[in-house]
Amino acid sequence: MLAPFVYAKPASKPVNQAPTLDKPLADLVAVSHLPFKAAPEISGFADSDGPDPLQFQYGLAPGSVLPRGLQLSETGVISGIATEAGKAELRVTASDGQLSLTESFTLTVLANKSPKLEAAGTAADLPEGRLEKDWISGITITSTDPDAGDTLAIEISDSRFRIADDGMLVLKNTAVTNNGLITIEAGNQATGDLNIRGPVNAGNNDVVLINQRGNITGAGLITGRNLEIQVANGSADLVSNVDGLTATVATAGETLTVQESDGLTILAGNVTTNDGDVSLTVSAGDLIGDGSINAGTGNVTLSVPAGGVIINPGAEIIANVLDVDAAGGATLRTNVDNLSVDLTAVGAALTVSEADDIGILGIETNNGDVSITAAGSINGTGGIDAGTGDILLDAGSGINIAGAVVGDDLDVTAGNNAELNTNVNTLHGTVGGNLNVSETDGLVIPAAGITAGNLTLDLAAGDLSGTGDLEISESVNLFARDGSVTFNSRGGQVEGTDLNVSAATSANVRTDVDSVVSNQTGSLTIEEVNGLDIGAAGIDTSAGNGAVSITLLRGDLTGNGIDAGEGNITINSRRGTVDLSAGTVAGNSLVLTAYRGPVNLTTDVDRI
Repeated sequence: MLAPFVYAKPASKPVNQAPTLDKPLADLVAVSHLPFKAAPEISGFADSDGPDPLQFQYGLAPGSVLPRGLQLSETGVISGIATEAGKAELRVTASDGQLSLTESFTLTVLANKSPKLEAAGTAADLPEGRLEKDWISGITITSTDPDAGDTLAIEISDSRFRIADDGMLVLKNTAVTNNGLITIEAGNQATGDLNIRGPVNAGNNDVVLINQRGNITGAGLITGRNLEIQVANGSADLVSNVDGLTATVATAGETLTVQESDGLTILAGNVTTNDGDVSLTVSAGDLIGDGSINAGTGNVTLSVPAGGVIINPGAEIIANVLDVDAAGGATLRTNVDNLSVDLTAVGAALTVSEADDIGILGIETNNGDVSITAAGSINGTGGIDAGTGDILLDAGSGINIAGAVVGDDLDVTAGNNAELNTNVNTLHGTVGGNLNVSETDGLVIPAAGITAGNLTLDLAAGDLSGTGDLEISESVNLFARDGSVTFNSRGGQVEGTDLNVSAATSANVRTDVDSVVSNQTGSLTIEEVNGLDIGAAGIDTSAGNGAVSITLLRGDLTGNGIDAGEGNITINSRRGTVDLSAGTVAGNSLVLTAYRGPVNLTTDVDRI
């Protein structure tokens, strides 16, 4: 028997619904000649039948055109600066992938209306004899702008007048003082700021900007003979084409920035901040300092891409960090904590006269000489790279520069210790304390020589030689780890108490020292003008079987032993005794000459 048939009706599928909008799109309003950026509010769109993500497209209604200067992005952002008034109809389409909803909104660009000026009070004629400094006419200027949200700037085209903080029109004493002088002494009554939006041109006369309330800023070019800036409660950031500059920024930490299109001279009135940074950019020509730049504990940045920097006698730069970037040379008189200089022109030289201590953050010239004189110390973590130029370092106290000092000739003068890492060809100088030099390559001591307390010359590579004397009051350490040491009768002489010499190839030294020690692979030749003691560490050339030759022009040879390995030993005492009994004289052969006195040796040689 067959089972009964039961028909099951399939479940019906839900019908997809188009997206919905719970509130109309808001219209947008822009003002011509002002920046604009906005997008329609699309949060009211929703998918009525589920969480399907909506996709949006933006466009213009047929026949509609955006006002010139505006653009519509793919994401619906309208931006730009409209150059004309007008309207445009725009559309937003929301889609769930199958069905869509399109809604419109209107963008209206309004014309930018001119501000209105109203004068309260009665205009007054200027009677003869009343043309006095800061004479007030009794007219108060009030400004309004029908376009809400605009910032107003008031410009007085007549250079005989200025606008006071209370809006009063004030007559300047142009007939008696500087003819054509432009003085702007004002601040926006809401913010306190004075904004130079358009050009200020005084021709061959001066421009004075004064604000007791806020900042003085603006991209308007200030043209004149000299520019004076006075800011009591803010900063200054200006663009100029003037000959001279004076400035006072009184509030602690507030800054001064001036971009000058030509050469610039800091006048005797000085540039001063209250521990605020100073930044001066001179696009063409030189930056000259007849007056000082005083930033207190602030930093000073000088950028002169087409010229040099010259701070004349009587002026100085006072700052925490002085950063100079110039094409030409730089002559700096400073009282700064730290210095950074980059001179790009070939051969452009740097001269620094520091009133106290100075730290070197980094100095580089394009093969130009570098001269740094400091009443205190010269220190720093940065180096000095003069290329093939010469370097002079003169410190009333000590010198300690961690970075590499690169140049041709290095002249060092220090009242105390000096410690340097060098890559120079020649070295000379006078140091009141110890002089320690780590040299990356060969080094020559010229005829000027070196005077110091203790001296260490440590060469990683190359030869150490000299035509000048090493006049050292205490110990002398000469190390040529991959080369030779040469100070002989045809060159310089080594003077001191103790000599420690080590060379990879050979050492030939004329000495006037009390004692000597040596541990090296190459041969050793010593010509001593007085008596000589071989120190406790002795003389050891056994690692390379280097020959040892010691000649005494006068005095006695005493002390410890000599180990030449398989090398030969020569001892020549012309006027004294030889007593090396405290050690052993070991080598292949020993040649001994003693013209006077006894000889006392313990030997381990094959031939005598």
